Amino acid sequence: MEKQCPRCGKTFECRHDEVDNCWCMQVEILPDAMNFILDNYEGCLCRECIDELNRAARLKRPMRR
Repeated sequence: MEKQCPRCGKTFECRHDEVDNCWCMQVEILPDAMNFILDNYEGCLCRECIDELNRAARLKRPMRR
């Protein structure tokens, strides 16, 4: 199923109905990034946004919505 990322607006493939086969299950989401996502968004983000939030978490930089 195609979804629109609530953070950047990009369209991406989501398999929430087959979550074990979804790309997001192959990506580590750091705890600080996950907490930010849960506090600020409903639903899934695209891979690029998750990668960007993970980089910010690693570098202890502020995360932007």
